[in-house]
Amino acid sequence: MWERYKALFVIAGLMAVLLGTFWRVRGFDFVNCDDYGYVSKNEHISTGLTLENIIWVFTSAHGGNWHPLTGLSHILDCQLFGLNPGWHHFVNLIFHIANTLLLFTTLRQICGVFWRSAFVAAVFGLHPVHVESVVWISERKDVLSTLFFLLTIVSYVRYVKLRSAGWYLLTVLLFALGLMTKPMLVTLPFVLLLLDYWPLNRIESGLKGHNLYPLLREKIPLFILSAISSAVTVIVQKKTGAIADIELIPLTNRIANAIISYGAYIWKLFYPIKLAVVYPYPRVIQPLWHILAVAALLLAITIVVIYFGGKYKYLLTGWFWYLGILFPVIGIVQVGMQSMADRYTYIPFIGLFIILAWGTNDLFAKYRYSKIILWSLSFLIIVILAIVTSSQVSCWRDSISLFNRALSVTENNFVAYNGRGFAYYEKGQFEEAISDYKKAIAINPQYSKAYNNLGLAYEKTGRYDLAIEEYNKALAINPQFPEALNNRGLVWYETGNFDYAIADFTKAIEINPVYDTAYYNRGNAYARGKGLYDLAIADYNKAIELNPRYAMCFLNRGNVRCLKGQFDVGVLDYNKAIELNPAYPHTYLNKAIACESLGRKNEAIEAYKFFLKYASPNQQTQIEYAKQKIKQLE
Repeated sequence: MWERYKALFVIAGLMAVLLGTFWRVRGFDFVNCDDYGYVSKNEHISTGLTLENIIWVFTSAHGGNWHPLTGLSHILDCQLFGLNPGWHHFVNLIFHIANTLLLFTTLRQICGVFWRSAFVAAVFGLHPVHVESVVWISERKDVLSTLFFLLTIVSYVRYVKLRSAGWYLLTVLLFALGLMTKPMLVTLPFVLLLLDYWPLNRIESGLKGHNLYPLLREKIPLFILSAISSAVTVIVQKKTGAIADIELIPLTNRIANAIISYGAYIWKLFYPIKLAVVYPYPRVIQPLWHILAVAALLLAITIVVIYFGGKYKYLLTGWFWYLGILFPVIGIVQVGMQSMADRYTYIPFIGLFIILAWGTNDLFAKYRYSKIILWSLSFLIIVILAIVTSSQVSCWRDSISLFNRALSVTENNFVAYNGRGFAYYEKGQFEEAISDYKKAIAINPQYSKAYNNLGLAYEKTGRYDLAIEEYNKALAINPQFPEALNNRGLVWYETGNFDYAIADFTKAIEINPVYDTAYYNRGNAYARGKGLYDLAIADYNKAIELNPRYAMCFLNRGNVRCLKGQFDVGVLDYNKAIELNPAYPHTYLNKAIACESLGRKNEAIEAYKFFLKYASPNQQTQIEYAKQKIKQLE
């Protein structure tokens, strides 16, 4: 009976320990690392399942990648749960649990070994380095792509056993879907070749050409999909500015960092203690002896793996699984400002876990008490991992906790100071934000984002001259920085320098032609500062074309139309603004005035009453005005 039910026992145990370890994420918040752009402040995602939003995720790139299925999954979350972050976190956890169970069943099926497969799954599910992929809402692409990765392997194994065209086509389809969740899966055809070597044993006498060519031929459709995905990814990342300029990070530095990172990830496998959401790219290259030492270690491991790979085939599959899957994100083509990232290990570490599980079993196989040793060691490892992972999970409670953790375990982390500064900024703690931005700049004087954010904090506290200085510094470092241009334009606008404001908004639009906020702001400058109502309406039209849910844009276009005497279409704009943002009081007040001008008294009275419903206490003058108007019209 035990043999019959032990799989269910392991599955139940894995589910229980993962739920227990990660359960607290139900109370966690969004963090200001991509979560806003991916979900909470992205109107194409946060407004739920609409045809317009579905079209958007398939026709646009956000987050520096084209991953429409990931975007669609976030849309479904918002449709089901709104912007309750706890449920978004919980869905990530469900995917992670599904991946853990699928990894167990897949290894068990293709390797025919039960407890080693269970151990690999447990370590995969509980390793602290994987916390980032699970707890970070924006990393839905990790857990979702891994699900398709494992399903592709399952389908491929069925194809190998049955030689069925249906299973082959399903393999290709699942791989294509996986690439639409995260392009890092481009190395999956290479992984299937490794599985052909072990444990599928389709390459009987080593890696000889006559054995390998048929296996390569059958994977040509998969390699074609990988090539297409790679090309699309490079184009999108260049277009969005995600790929770092080669002049800023020379190739020699990137190669050196890649070598160090390969070694550092292995160190984190065994010592997953000082983990952080961001490890900034080193401004000074590592000493040559350090680079050569790590390179020598990696080469030595590779030589040993190849030498013993004929007898212990799992060594070759596991090691090259790690090296190969990690390669697209190792930094030869640098994306972002990180030198490495814990999330990148989510799939690659499976290869190393396999080596550890099978290798340890072989190492102790000759000992008399090998089973006792292996069981005791496995239990101890799982307990330690669960404790460390539980502690790491708590660091993701909110943005300030997250960056406090990063700053406590890393040095000179200017990105973390900038992130914590923005978290303080959002809480209205502007002096704390200013302090953190200055620390980020002191560490990296070429960090244009920190200057821009410092300008925002100065602007919020009314120090406009200082804000302009910081925006100027940001633009001196990066003249193609549309957000800094837009923000400087807003300061010019607030201080009455409308020509300067229009010039900055125009430049921001030239750099980023789909920058809806810059069109909106330039429209405001044309209307308020220059009285150029037709130009203002043209900019509002463009902003609405780019973002059909831009409530403030509908409101201001309605205002301008009413200034032109077009009260009827102005009311239509107010109605749309109310539909998108029903709780904004000014829209009702302006609509009431427009309806009154059109002689539509009942609509005007209703709008005045809604204004009174949503007005804040500091709008006392407008409140008295609305009350008087209601009395006059009734």
